[in-house]
Amino acid sequence: MPRARPKPNSTPDDVAFGINACQMALEHNAARSVLWDQATRNHRVRDLVAAAANAGLVVQAVDTERLDQLTGGGVHQGVLVRLKPVAWVDLREQVRPPGPALVLLLDGIT
Repeated sequence: MPRARPKPNSTPDDVAFGINACQMALEHNAARSVLWDQATRNHRVRDLVAAAANAGLVVQAVDTERLDQLTGGGVHQGVLVRLKPVAWVDLREQVRPPGPALVLLLDGIT
């Protein structure tokens, strides 16, 4: 039977990790730097790193232990992004309907 991976410890709010999460951060201009496992052979990670470098982001190769540490033991797949600060907006400024409004916030929908 495969050994269960322990639940990750807390991670900072300004990081995302895993190939898909990092790819989305790059596509939506939310990443400010990329750290990647220098020992990876995963072509998706290497493609992501190349795209980040081409976009002018700071790219840093680190070892697996450093990524494990930064992700609190989470499944990072060899890549982590540090995120740009979020620009908060006042919802009342964004939604000004003439009548009653329904605001629906969704998170984690797949």
